[in-house]
Amino acid sequence: MSFIDAITSGLSSFFGFDSTVTIVGIILIVSILAKVGIKKGITSALKVSIGLQGIFVVVDIIQGAMIEPISNIVNIYGLDKSIVDIGWGTVGYAFGNPYGYFGVFVFLIINVFLVSIRFTQTLYVDVFNTWRGMLLGGMVGVATGNIWIATLAVVVFHIIDIKTADIAAPYIEKINNFPPGGSWPHGTHFSFQAVMAMPIVWVLRRIPGIKDINIQASVVEERFGIFGETTVMGTMLGIAIGLFSQIGIMGS
Repeated sequence: MSFIDAITSGLSSFFGFDSTVTIVGIILIVSILAKVGIKKGITSALKVSIGLQGIFVVVDIIQGAMIEPISNIVNIYGLDKSIVDIGWGTVGYAFGNPYGYFGVFVFLIINVFLVSIRFTQTLYVDVFNTWRGMLLGGMVGVATGNIWIATLAVVVFHIIDIKTADIAAPYIEKINNFPPGGSWPHGTHFSFQAVMAMPIVWVLRRIPGIKDINIQASVVEERFGIFGETTVMGTMLGIAIGLFSQIGIMGS
């Protein structure tokens, strides 16, 4: 177990840094392996890190702004639930349990092999998002007490993840006008959800009446005018939350 302990300890230390730091190291390593070049690798890694930090800033602002109205809504309307969705709070356990790291290490090696034999086109460079697999590994590890079963759970989970990313990539590119060549593995989100939605979309497109409904953003904006603009809709939603939570329009 000393080898596993060493891997777990090393990865734990690496992920101990902020994700905006770890992503730089990951992209640099991938760039070197892909022979992209040091200069381009460094600039690309830094740009991704800066972009990621920007996303975190926006998310923090939104979360901070929602604390008061949500608290008011709970208090005013007596919304008392026995189960609390802690959301990102599970990240702490994902990175803190002893089972997930080794599973991710094994998966990343397998991922490179699967790309080389063309089983998948997705190379998992956003290693931070393997925390969902780590979370699963932790739960399986605690339930079974067996690191190998936990490792298998992590590996299978992420293989499904990269395959759904392969399947969803062309559709996501088309809908969002993304440049070709990317895929978006994200655990139980994004590509995974897109693949789950595909059979539903297939059915809906064959139902008379429903198949003719067009609710694309451009169509909504055209039909509803200024009220179809995302900024206006967001403002109206903010005002509604402000009134509903009784913090007032200015507070919202």
